[in-house]
Amino acid sequence: MAKIDVLMSVYNCERYISETLASIQAQTIKDIHIIIVDDGSTDRTGELVARAANNDERIIYHRQDNAGIVSALNAGLQYCKAEFIARHDGDDISYPERFEAELAYLETNPDCVAVSSVARHIDENGLHLGTISTRKDLTAADCFSVPAEEPYLLQPMLMLRRSALEMVGGYRNISVAEDSDLLWRLNAIGTMHIISDPLGDYRVHNASVSSQSVVHGRRLAVWSQLAAISEQRRLTKTTDLNFSSELKIRIESAMSLADMASAVRELLTEVEINWFGLAVSAKLLEICYYRPYEPEGSDITFIRHVTSSDENTSRCFKYAKLKEDILAAAIRLTLGGRWKDALKLLPPERWPVLFARAVFRVAFPSSVKSIIKGFTVKRKSPTRDIFNRFADFLEPLPSLEGKPQVYCPPDSLLDGKPSVAYLIMAHSQDKQLECLVNALLSDPRSRVYIHMDAKTTVDQPFNFKDSFRVMLVADRIRVNWGGFSVVKATQAILRAALSDKRNERFVLLSGACFPTQSPSAVNDELLRGEGNLFSVWGQIGPNNLSSEGFGRYVVSKFQPCDIGVLNPKKSIFHARLWNLYKKIASKCLTENELSDFSGL
Repeated sequence: MAKIDVLMSVYNCERYISETLASIQAQTIKDIHIIIVDDGSTDRTGELVARAANNDERIIYHRQDNAGIVSALNAGLQYCKAEFIARHDGDDISYPERFEAELAYLETNPDCVAVSSVARHIDENGLHLGTISTRKDLTAADCFSVPAEEPYLLQPMLMLRRSALEMVGGYRNISVAEDSDLLWRLNAIGTMHIISDPLGDYRVHNASVSSQSVVHGRRLAVWSQLAAISEQRRLTKTTDLNFSSELKIRIESAMSLADMASAVRELLTEVEINWFGLAVSAKLLEICYYRPYEPEGSDITFIRHVTSSDENTSRCFKYAKLKEDILAAAIRLTLGGRWKDALKLLPPERWPVLFARAVFRVAFPSSVKSIIKGFTVKRKSPTRDIFNRFADFLEPLPSLEGKPQVYCPPDSLLDGKPSVAYLIMAHSQDKQLECLVNALLSDPRSRVYIHMDAKTTVDQPFNFKDSFRVMLVADRIRVNWGGFSVVKATQAILRAALSDKRNERFVLLSGACFPTQSPSAVNDELLRGEGNLFSVWGQIGPNNLSSEGFGRYVVSKFQPCDIGVLNPKKSIFHARLWNLYKKIASKCLTENELSDFSGL
């Protein structure tokens, strides 16, 4: 049995197959089998592979009638017996040290299930294009963003453990996005890694599936987002999508984006349908940016419909990017002479921006544009973006159940009644947090989940009453306020709370908050069914839309005497800040007022 099995699916690769095989045969690790499944090639691919197999017994050749890459890969998996499997396409090149480097990483990191690398881009003639594939942040994978942020590894450079591939069920019947579907499932059972050094050449040419036409772009958008919905369902422990042959035929026979969406509509819930429309639109725009085609009239009608009909569109994660992608597509359409489609893609209030940006593109030389951009580009404030990420994560996920990240007390300690989960984002272990938690625990229906900032050292036990109803999230994130780490920490604490099905309402609050009503009254109203399933403090129900809601922020760390910037004697600006602070402080509790509420 070889150390590594190289799994290849090839179709009409006569121009490149010999060079590709030579790069595999030249690997520094010689203990390999090269398993090639010919998916019904109509050129000389099979002849060239057979000739190479006559001179190298490590090459194992199989041929099947044309059935697609998934069928070919799963057919090849039957012959894979090695501990590790390396993927390879029929037109790409591996550098001699590729297998050695990837194998070394997998053997050194037993928790890693798959590893890949970046690759240099080459054209059809093998000439380097001067670019390298993107090395994405795998920790940023998010199946609920719009479009889904995939845990992307370059497939032609992929090596993975055969046991992991078998554990997740191999490749599923998903056209053109079978790789992202596999990576979603692998990501759930272990870590993955991208080696930063290029270990091969990735060929970019007009025969690539995703380069052929906008129809293929639509299919890639649809299948990739269906793979994300499948991941959403696995996280929520609901019935997974059935990627049947019938579904594949329906999608592949459809030509327009609307028809493809209609082909899957009966499989999705109403929430999934709304998300899917937005995600597919965003993905298609993303694809069109780097492919040689643009959205057609039917695509524009679909995109305009889904982005204008859903009132929650503006709150989705990456909404700002979606808006910019729509505008960028409209500019390209305008410059390409399709100004009617460009106007149709944008709402009327955005037409002046379209006109100005289009004129800017054509009327000024690059040197002048660079100077103007230097004066006009504003620094992005993270506040609204972070708020949108929170809103997107909290509202569409009423049934999310991630892996438990905390100690869960035995059922014998809990009464089994519906409960309210209070999710506290804390950054210090102090008396204030202790008072808040004990006040919440005064009602037996409260359960408290605490994410303690990883920068904070928990060096003493908490003095909580009924501590079995308090869970500290084990997956602690180092939080930089205003950054994406805030969202990751929120995700960690939500997954912890959602692992207990007895929690029926969820309230996210800061460790610097305190209830202004009895927790029993708060829980009564929440569990009565009138409140939102997920709430941020101060937005608990439709009848509680005041700025306070059920709680207030506590002013303890930001007293004027400690912050020189609030000294009103420095300048008019500082005096205005001081007045603003007084208005805020009048609506908040201060630390010395906490004892007045400790009995709630």
